[in-house]
Amino acid sequence: MGAKATIAIIGGGASGAILLLRLNRVFGDQMLVKIVDPDEHLGWGRAYSTSDEAHLLNVSAENMSVFDEHPLDFVDWLKAQGHEPHQIPTWPFVPRAWFGSYLSQKIAEVPTTRYQHIGARALSLRRKAGIWFVKTDIDHVVEADGVVIATGFEKTLSSTLLKTATSTALAWVIQPYDTKKLNEIGASDSVVIVGTGLTAIDVYRQLRKHTAGKIHFISRHGFLPLRHPNENLESEIRLPRLNGFSPIQIFQTLRAFEKTRIISWIQIVNQVRRQSGDIWRAWSPRERGQFFRHLKTYWEISRHRMPSFVADELLQDAANGRVQIHPGRIISTKAAGTQIQMQFQPRGTTTAAELLCEWIILATDSKIEESLDIRQVKMAVKKSQHGLGYVNIGAGNLWLLGPSAKASLWESTAVPEIVSQALVISKQIISAFHDQNENIFTVHPMAVGQTYWQHLTGALGYTLTFAKTVIILGIHALLPFLFADYASNRVRDLTRLFNKRRLKK
Repeated sequence: MGAKATIAIIGGGASGAILLLRLNRVFGDQMLVKIVDPDEHLGWGRAYSTSDEAHLLNVSAENMSVFDEHPLDFVDWLKAQGHEPHQIPTWPFVPRAWFGSYLSQKIAEVPTTRYQHIGARALSLRRKAGIWFVKTDIDHVVEADGVVIATGFEKTLSSTLLKTATSTALAWVIQPYDTKKLNEIGASDSVVIVGTGLTAIDVYRQLRKHTAGKIHFISRHGFLPLRHPNENLESEIRLPRLNGFSPIQIFQTLRAFEKTRIISWIQIVNQVRRQSGDIWRAWSPRERGQFFRHLKTYWEISRHRMPSFVADELLQDAANGRVQIHPGRIISTKAAGTQIQMQFQPRGTTTAAELLCEWIILATDSKIEESLDIRQVKMAVKKSQHGLGYVNIGAGNLWLLGPSAKASLWESTAVPEIVSQALVISKQIISAFHDQNENIFTVHPMAVGQTYWQHLTGALGYTLTFAKTVIILGIHALLPFLFADYASNRVRDLTRLFNKRRLKK
């Protein structure tokens, strides 16, 4: 690479932080990264800024490394902090605050000469003469050779879904991660949680620790996330390629497979997830609309699951009457003396029902942040349909990452997916700014965050492992009583390693 390139990242949550760490590994001192985000702590965002250890990751810790080439980096970091897996009662689902601390420490290891944190909110984007300009709310303009939009989710949920809520009632409405307000809830206060997804589950677990009052969940369908299986077993049954099928055809195909009872619904969902990008890109706008209207809710509860022990807690509290789940549509919200009265229409009925509570907590799914003014680059990038972030329609040296890229990738919000996207973007940045006179022996190692010698050592290590396995397998073939399990165990270990490292398209 020739002259030092500059990349601006709009958004300093987990997505922006993961890309910063990847670019630091790939480019070192050859690139300056400018991250535009008003938050003091890079990497935390809304998801990982929580300090409550009741808020757990919904992805196994073993899949949360920010480095594709070191799949157990997060687990190793946990052990270095004194968090041994066998001592963590919720393992493999650990507090999200720990992952926020992990990101902070990794960022602290990046030399400050390689990045700048502009503590401001990005307002608009424009391009002139091949240079990108990001205007901020502190009258500062960030210039860069390339820009990555990684704005993530909105940090505040709208109260409009409470319908006709008065200012008096809104005084008792709490955002899901407002720990200070949540701690004001009395031990016997009743609460309505608006939403039944993973954010609502976070709120429920926090309330469960220090209150004994009744907890009501309300959402359109009343569906809770499915539970993670205790064992993540792969099925030997393989689904057909589904891109080119309509949403309804795919749903019918999956239900047919489930009815055979030789493959579980969770195993089906895990396989579909690997095809989801291809399926999404193959759908027409009309088919995507069909998915949103009829199937999105079912996909979300199957794809974004809760730990099995949390599901057991919910079942226990529902059985003893502490928790009630109400499928329905909110009609109105108003103050009623010292309480709040919420009227709603239960699903499948035409009559109204009523809930009385001391507090309402908004815990619906967050919307993807789309406030960036892109009118000056409307021929290069546009906002997507259905609130799925942005779409690059031909802009050079512009990339989308994380939730902002959901319109193109669909599965684009979990850390393993973001890590894979960051790897792809780093390779594309290499191509965009590649010096034709650069040493061809270092291009690929650089793309995976290694020097030539590191790559050589690693590749030779795999070579020796495979050679040893082949020799022992040959001995076993002649003398079957020797090394009975060695070869199969090595193949299994290598398969796990490559599965963790492979790029999910």
